[in-house]
Amino acid sequence: RSVHALWLEVTGFLFIVLGLIGGGATVREYHRYAAGTTTRGKVILAALFTLLFLYFGANSFWHARKKGKSS
Repeated sequence: RSVHALWLEVTGFLFIVLGLIGGGATVREYHRYAAGTTTRGKVILAALFTLLFLYFGANSFWHARKKGKSS
């Protein structure tokens, strides 16, 4: 059980890191959109990617916490 909880924490960390990278891409695309060099769709896509991976990371940590308490 503890190995599975550790695995959930590691994958959660990786998802959070990918979400933060996506957050940087969202900011970059927003600045490009404000300058008129890209479309709104790219900004929305980057924001959805960011939110999805942050959710996956938080969910993985949540499951790891529940798994750790049950053992």
